[in-house]
Amino acid sequence: MRHCYQATSNMGKVVCCVATLLVVAGCIVTKDVTEEPELRGGHAKDVSYILLSDVAVTEFGVLSTAAGTIKVARSVTTASEGLVPSGTVMRLERVVYRQHPEDGASLLPMAMIQSGQWQGREVDLRHLSRNVREAGRNPYTFYILEPDPKYLKLVTSPTSEPERNITGTEQLAP
Repeated sequence: MRHCYQATSNMGKVVCCVATLLVVAGCIVTKDVTEEPELRGGHAKDVSYILLSDVAVTEFGVLSTAAGTIKVARSVTTASEGLVPSGTVMRLERVVYRQHPEDGASLLPMAMIQSGQWQGREVDLRHLSRNVREAGRNPYTFYILEPDPKYLKLVTSPTSEPERNITGTEQLAP
């Protein structure tokens, strides 16, 4: 009888642990919103940009414009982090909506570096983007983003037809 109780007790612990893992893992939500114009903002798939100033790439693929991070990146480069120089070309691959219980919600414009030392590296352009408008609801409020012309210049667009930007005005893609 005692062995039966121990087996049941251990099984209860296993079920409890599995349930906890499922709850925790289920808290982080990610969704590709590349094909949803109201969420992707001023970013569009297959658009290429040239970098207008030096930035740092972190080990997580985030591009940083912080002066201190760029200073360190100029002197220390590893296989996963370092300086991405002005003139580097990047192509937007997708825009991801991410919701995290501790970090809140955000949009991550993800690009692939097309030239230079970091060619083939996927990077996050959110710090090279500017806020256009607020979206979502508390506690998951986030900002719709567009490329910041201070850091990114449009090089190519997937179409030459007029496109509507997020403010509703028309512009021709080059």
